[in-house]
Amino acid sequence: MKMRCTVLMLLVSIGCSKAPPSEEGPIAITRAVIIDGNGGSVIEDGTIIIDGGTIQAVGESAAVDVPGNARLINASGMTVMPALADMH
Repeated sequence: MKMRCTVLMLLVSIGCSKAPPSEEGPIAITRAVIIDGNGGSVIEDGTIIIDGGTIQAVGESAAVDVPGNARLINASGMTVMPALADMH
């Protein structure tokens, strides 16, 4: 069986970089498979809210309130690991 694995790597480095907050407002990454990296349950249909360079919310899409002014990114078919940082 061929496994297709598309990974959207969200590189949010909290504390390592003091990037200025986005002038565009919050970002909502929706419909993603979310892996927390700590052994928690995989979220099959998840949403991540990022505002001012900081992750504000992560969870099941039905349980996360998406701000009305958020820029939406549809991550259908992709896997996301919030706060994954490449330190190489």
